[in-house]
Amino acid sequence: MAQITREMMIERLESVRGPLTEDEKDELILWDKGRALLQITSLNGYEVVLEILQSYAEKAIQQLIATDPANRDEVLANQSVAFASNKMFRNFVEDVNNAITASAKTPEFLKQQVRSAAPVETSL
Repeated sequence: MAQITREMMIERLESVRGPLTEDEKDELILWDKGRALLQITSLNGYEVVLEILQSYAEKAIQQLIATDPANRDEVLANQSVAFASNKMFRNFVEDVNNAITASAKTPEFLKQQVRSAAPVETSL
């Protein structure tokens, strides 16, 4: 069975109910990313990925500590690398966690669309 991409979901929703707002698109994309990331973060390898990403920041900090303070340009360069490495790691973890949190709640507009498209049961 073919995977439904985010773009396909948006296209299908818009064909039925009209254009989504940018906020709705963003919410749907974050929700979908979180659902995908939830599958990955439950694997043992995800902890290894986090360790590797964090090690880049730690190595950059160690390089900064080892830099001769008399070499101002090298200190500034190494501080920039350490800052950026640490920021990238923290942003990555935060973004993954935010997406996973968002995936716990299906967007309301999506639930409403599914409900309105569901066939009505009748009893004979």
